[in-house]
Amino acid sequence: MQNHERYIGSIEEAINTIIALKKGELVISEETKFRFDRDVFSVKIYVDGDQYEDCSMPSDFAKGLVEYQAFLYKAAAAVLYGVDDARKLTKEDMEQLELVYAIRDGSLDLQALAEKFIERISDGFNTMTGTQKLIAILGCAVILTTGAATYYIYASENEAEVKISANSVELEKIGKEVKLEKEQTEQFRILADALKDANETKNFERNVVEGNRAIIKGAASASKLRVGDAELDSGKIQEINSRGARTKSDSVVVTDEYVIVKIEPRDGTVTKFWLSEPTTGAEFPVLMDDSEFSEDELREIWNAARARKRIRLEINLVKNRGVIKTATLVSVPV
Repeated sequence: MQNHERYIGSIEEAINTIIALKKGELVISEETKFRFDRDVFSVKIYVDGDQYEDCSMPSDFAKGLVEYQAFLYKAAAAVLYGVDDARKLTKEDMEQLELVYAIRDGSLDLQALAEKFIERISDGFNTMTGTQKLIAILGCAVILTTGAATYYIYASENEAEVKISANSVELEKIGKEVKLEKEQTEQFRILADALKDANETKNFERNVVEGNRAIIKGAASASKLRVGDAELDSGKIQEINSRGARTKSDSVVVTDEYVIVKIEPRDGTVTKFWLSEPTTGAEFPVLMDDSEFSEDELREIWNAARARKRIRLEINLVKNRGVIKTATLVSVPV
């Protein structure tokens, strides 16, 4: 039986493999199982500051770590089940995807092995074929375990969307500001291009980036934060957090056909139910003020929910960075 295992010992080797696969200079079986170096491909977070002495962890930073893990669950669900909804994950999934940190010497120096996480999400690319599948696995492993996501946040022109469109000289300058070598900046540019090739990898990247935002927000009181190789001083931490605070939420009214996944009656006249988005299958909660709808409309909604059939609804969506924050039912169009 042929052994399709391939060892990846460094970030540079992973990026070079991506380049060779994209150019057709390397041909390997899509059944190849990548074996990543455990230390290199691990999540490393270092925080310094008065509140972090003797390995102390302020509550805000602890909250940031929890939110970071929550976004990683969503990133994995996007790959494994096609929607970035952590409720899709099984108990076994959660056990494999949970990062367990070891505290090392320093103010607060954390490291979590990502081996099981990468192994589990690799199973989610089975719908892909050939080089696309291999590039997706390599790309997701790199963005998870390097400072790429933090670099993208700092370098992004638009806080609402990670968009690396500056020229190479400008990107190198930005990279130096977060302590990256020229070669690393180029590697992260190549990585960004590779992750754009498929919805699975784009959704994975988006959630890892949002997880990094949570870490940066949680480290607001730090004098220094390093995620992977990307390092932010207190000024850059505050700059990123203030940019995020200024990001406006957009409100839009949409009319489409949805499947009501479940209904949760609440106190008073407000009902909360979950809808399945028609194109992606992503689920999101919607609030309905029962008093604003006729008995016939309420009956139509409940009947559609019981039958799990599509129903045409008009919904007001409030989004921030493309993520639905709140949704309210406006009407049941005829």
